[in-house]
Amino acid sequence: MKIKAVSLQDRCDVCRQSDMFDPETGFCSRCQNIALVKAAAEPAAVSVPIPDFLARRLGLNTAIRCASCGEFIMSRSANCRHCGSRVAFEDAAPAAQYERRLSGAFDWLNQSKAAANLCWEFLRIHLWGFPLTILITPLSAVGSLILFLRTLWLSMVSLIKFGLMDKKADPRISEGRRGALLSTVKSAGALTVSASIASAVIYSGLLSFPLFWDNYSKARNYYDAGRYKEAEKLFETAVNAHPENVDARIYLGRSIWNQYVHDANADEAENEDIAIRAAAEFRTALQSAQDLKRKDDIYNSLGDIYNTVNARYELEDCMLARAALPNQTPVNRIDSYIKLGVAYSTDVTSLIDKHLIKGVYPKAWVQAAKWKSDDLEKAKSSALKAEIYLNRALEIAPKHEVALPLLEQLQNDLLKVGIK
Repeated sequence: MKIKAVSLQDRCDVCRQSDMFDPETGFCSRCQNIALVKAAAEPAAVSVPIPDFLARRLGLNTAIRCASCGEFIMSRSANCRHCGSRVAFEDAAPAAQYERRLSGAFDWLNQSKAAANLCWEFLRIHLWGFPLTILITPLSAVGSLILFLRTLWLSMVSLIKFGLMDKKADPRISEGRRGALLSTVKSAGALTVSASIASAVIYSGLLSFPLFWDNYSKARNYYDAGRYKEAEKLFETAVNAHPENVDARIYLGRSIWNQYVHDANADEAENEDIAIRAAAEFRTALQSAQDLKRKDDIYNSLGDIYNTVNARYELEDCMLARAALPNQTPVNRIDSYIKLGVAYSTDVTSLIDKHLIKGVYPKAWVQAAKWKSDDLEKAKSSALKAEIYLNRALEIAPKHEVALPLLEQLQNDLLKVGIK
């Protein structure tokens, strides 16, 4: 007899239904338990009853290894497609369960790898804004620690799952263990980098904070005691620790300026150096100052320096800037104009006293027409500026008790020498 054609079975031999029958594998989902019981009754080298949950897992058609050739086949296959050997249900069910457990372990491993990658992405995003983000590095280190603990937990779970696998010789198990350890090491590396930066930031902050306040408090004590050289050194250390602190820099400038010797026999070079350094500190403090009171104090200190060293142009710029401060009070504006009026009036008085005729009583002065041209021009210029600024003060307060008498005295002095 010669067979001309072969067709696949289209229905189950047991229930004779085709709705749940797979023609390729010859497997019926409705009658799988009957088939398993029948397979368990067949003679085998080791006959072990198959639990119901293994039968259910076998029904999912999981990829397993053939017991004969070791190649991958489907658990619901009747025969191996590589070697043709029969696939027994009692062998396929435990193999399907093993593959399911192994797949679950690799799922945890993949989550661990993703968590390790997230650790480095978090660190990269933080360092992208460096050095602007350096101050929040301690917070990012806490975030890196949380991500590391998450990665460590996922890796430990995957290692435990790989350790519970019964086929220790499977190369996939050793590969999975190695991947879990690498994920932990990778996450620990990101944590180490973040923690190192955070430790440096915290250490520098903890070091500079007490360094500033300790030196600042000691310097204030020296300053109040009049020991300005010692105060200058400590204020300088405090300023180096916190350059943005305006109060410390103001006191540093005051400590330097208080060392100025107001004496005709003083060392002029040393006094000049003191004035330059003090003015530089006040100028630096002025750039950092924000509120009106501090700026007003700094301009007053600068005005004192420029007035002492007879730097009239610098004094004028300083006092005019003080008067023009936003929201400046009328009292401080008047004070600025009066200081300029006093300074230029003093210049006029000095020139007049220079031309006092000695040995004559009552006092008499050489008339301005006989003065040197330089002295006369300077006297006229100084008198004009003094009148301008005193009049500005009187515009704000017409009967000011200082500006009005000072203007009258200036006019009388000019009349004495014939200057109009």
